[in-house]
Amino acid sequence: MPTTHEIEYVERESGRLDLHLPDDRTEPTPVIVWIYGGAFRHGSKDQAGPARRQLERGTQS
Repeated sequence: MPTTHEIEYVERESGRLDLHLPDDRTEPTPVIVWIYGGAFRHGSKDQAGPARRQLERGTQS
């Protein structure tokens, strides 16, 4: 799964995201936004391991 790391959306250390795209994407793809808990004070985007594994298995709508 191709990943772009550390895309800055606000100017601070915690204001960065990672973008994961499917390998076989040939047309527009739905977006899933995963926001970790912690009120933007605790935790980090690195806690997305379980969510990323679910995406790697595929999703259904």
